[in-house]
Amino acid sequence: MTANDSEDDSDASTSILDSTCATFGESCVLRGRGFFVAWHGVLTFAYAGWPRALDGLKDALESQQLAQRENPGSKWPKTSIGCLTSDRRLTKEELEALRGLCLQFDARARDVEVDVNRVKAVVFANRCCEERLTVKAIKLSHTDDAGSSAITQTRLQEVEDVLAETSADDYLDRVNAPGHRSEHYSTGSGVTLVIDVGSKISELVREFRESVDVILPGVYSWFTTKSLHCTVRGLVN
Repeated sequence: MTANDSEDDSDASTSILDSTCATFGESCVLRGRGFFVAWHGVLTFAYAGWPRALDGLKDALESQQLAQRENPGSKWPKTSIGCLTSDRRLTKEELEALRGLCLQFDARARDVEVDVNRVKAVVFANRCCEERLTVKAIKLSHTDDAGSSAITQTRLQEVEDVLAETSADDYLDRVNAPGHRSEHYSTGSGVTLVIDVGSKISELVREFRESVDVILPGVYSWFTTKSLHCTVRGLVN
């Protein structure tokens, strides 16, 4: 394959991605669900579930074979906001304190609504997407149909199952599993399709971070507000 062949393939893939997002993606609303401590201790903001419009887009990306095999992390909608510092582990008491803090923010988290009018194809140079080499915004078709933001019971239950897992007796082992500390997020590269959410959830996230730093000073490395995103689908790793 020549260099020109490679460029042509890339251009064709980009064109198909644009057309798939424009055809199958519709504007909608992502609704908040709550903060929680994910595996490896990553602090995360979960959404209630994929709305119908984005569910359809994800199906279209799969059928067009425009993406790699889907990673578990994008099968339900969330935004990672910070990770444990190098080699840090949480004690049972620290995890319980974080759980209590998440519950304090629960009502406000459920009030979050993120208007989704576009997605972005991002070539990133670290996994938290703070360093972006290229960004291509793709506008979604506008619709006034409230059904585009509806969430099926299946999608709602997916998120509830994830959150319920955090109450398991052995969940501390998941939290303290190796990996996904600050070095993991400051390295890596690839291409991903995301919804930038920083401008929508920044104030709530700021208050949550400050509250975490009061009870666990220096324990977490925070991702910049500008980089906060919800991954629709990883495209290339």
